[in-house]
Amino acid sequence: MTVEFTAAQRNAIGMQALGKDTCVVAGPGSGKTTVLIERFRGLVESGVSPLRILAITFTEKATSQMRQRLAGAFADRPDLTVAIQRAYVSTVHGFCARLLRENAIVAGVDPRFRVLNEQEAFALERKSVDDALDLFLTECPDPVRDLLRSLDSADLGNSILGVYHAMRAVGQVIWLPGSAGESPAPPCLASHCDRILAGSFFDWKPSQKEQLARIAEWRDRLRARHGQPVAALDFQILAEYPRVLNRIPRNNPVYSLIGQLTDLTATAETMLVDSFYASQRATLLDAMSRFDTLYSSRKTAQGALDFSDLEEYSVRLLEENEEARERVRRQFDHILMDEFRTPTGCNRNCSTCCGPRTASTPSAISISPSTDSATPTRRYSTPTVRGCEAKASTSPNCERTGAAAATF
Repeated sequence: MTVEFTAAQRNAIGMQALGKDTCVVAGPGSGKTTVLIERFRGLVESGVSPLRILAITFTEKATSQMRQRLAGAFADRPDLTVAIQRAYVSTVHGFCARLLRENAIVAGVDPRFRVLNEQEAFALERKSVDDALDLFLTECPDPVRDLLRSLDSADLGNSILGVYHAMRAVGQVIWLPGSAGESPAPPCLASHCDRILAGSFFDWKPSQKEQLARIAEWRDRLRARHGQPVAALDFQILAEYPRVLNRIPRNNPVYSLIGQLTDLTATAETMLVDSFYASQRATLLDAMSRFDTLYSSRKTAQGALDFSDLEEYSVRLLEENEEARERVRRQFDHILMDEFRTPTGCNRNCSTCCGPRTASTPSAISISPSTDSATPTRRYSTPTVRGCEAKASTSPNCERTGAAAATF
């Protein structure tokens, strides 16, 4: 079946724009993957070897769809059909696994590693976190029980896994207690109150001066707590901050200072929470570190990597090993990437590893879901392809220097 592309989709496919990076931003169901496939097909028809194209899809289904359509498009060209079967068309995790197998020694992984599926990884995680917590509770019962009392959930293991997954998803290392750096000093609210009260108020009304008295009283309560351990009373004092901004004269320095005090109070409350739960936070980080160590050792014993490991090792390889990075640059002339905004470090690194554009680095087209929910997707009856009219767009998802942006 012949697909009739819209003008916006033809512009995204655009063989005329091969010399520059392109970011396509489109809504759900608008034919993003189909555009990516057509771009691949057009590149091959123009003489580019399938082995010189890196195509990253979001799902295994999309990978299979791309391979099947490309094989069908070149069914009468056995040489291209074989090349397409060998081409770098995969999910980001598939690409990572292939990259690591080809660079296992320099990447620091077992060349014979196997990839844990989601069920296997979760089962090993759950077993590891439970075993780590049992040992932690035996060695340090009081801190662990204190941590349990501070949590909304009675399942500490589940809480740890939730934080652990969130940190790994954004590429955050699992740090040890005490290694997170010094906390910033909280704003000195009492001193700021002094600055407010040092102003000139001879022309203020009695009702306005009453607001200053409220600030002075609040300052005295803050000073009375100075040097004391953080307690519930400190939260109560902050909650009772006198909000007087709408009761004093505008267009004067005191008004601006009180506005700043409002912002400083919000900042102080956040820091107070961190301080209040400092011991529990340290215990949580200790528990996470114990779990991570045990989980990692068990994966190593099995010669296995989970999906996050694939990303982390690949990103580290591309960032730290110049030889491997340059080899990837030389290997591909074009990069096609679906779902570019997906917050995985490897997803973005697959594109950014190419660095500033030169004659020897690949061009890239990145397909990114639209974040503009106010723009509806106009649907057409064209089989399998629906889209919106093209419009000029500057997308936060298009971060490569000089990338052209198109929306459909």
